[in-house]
Amino acid sequence: MTKPIPALPAAAPPSFPFRVAGIDIGSNAIRFLAAEFTGRESFETLEYVREPIRIGRDAFHSQVIGQPVMDAAVSAIARMRERMDALDVSGYRAVATSAVRDSRNGEEFVERVWRECGIKVETITGTEEAHLVWLAVRGRIDLGDRQWVLVDLGGGSVEISLVDGEKLRWSESHPLGTVRLLEELGDTSDESPDRVRRRLEDHTAMLRISAITKQVDAAGMVATGGNMEALAELAGSRRD
Repeated sequence: MTKPIPALPAAAPPSFPFRVAGIDIGSNAIRFLAAEFTGRESFETLEYVREPIRIGRDAFHSQVIGQPVMDAAVSAIARMRERMDALDVSGYRAVATSAVRDSRNGEEFVERVWRECGIKVETITGTEEAHLVWLAVRGRIDLGDRQWVLVDLGGGSVEISLVDGEKLRWSESHPLGTVRLLEELGDTSDESPDRVRRRLEDHTAMLRISAITKQVDAAGMVATGGNMEALAELAGSRRD
């Protein structure tokens, strides 16, 4: 087995600069980011890689990660591990979300990544996903003392949270990611756009995001994730 890199320390590192990395094993892609911190809140991105490996395509169709997809995912993570070594990364965190969480052989995949890459993968819950989204948004946006609704749309799930600048007050996770929907809806090429829209509305009927926003007098809604960026572009929204 490749010599492991230690996981991120619980406390701040004793000195700066300090290089860290993160690996996000999602349903639609695997992402890698390495950064150098020159202070507790100041950092520079050293490298970002996105590998479009759809683990969710197998996981949501058959509840099993197929061997070709697992091979591709492990190979991608091995390359990320090589970059961590080359960049002299001191600590990391690697997480897997709904595709691995919902797969019957998800534990086998996690064990193989550890055995072949020396990377410890945490399969996190939807609640932990929501918590990480809140931390990321809070680092970029001044939430003030008002409440906000956060919506994170992934390939396998969507997390909805009610937050403010101090804490995550409430969250729930729904199995309604984009890759999962593609598998559940099947081939829609012969259906009219109106028919597809109605089917999508039936699938997403439980998501009362606008009602939640009005009920709590929220300051606004923050939407995150690559799928949301794609939807914003399709809607002609400006990205800030």
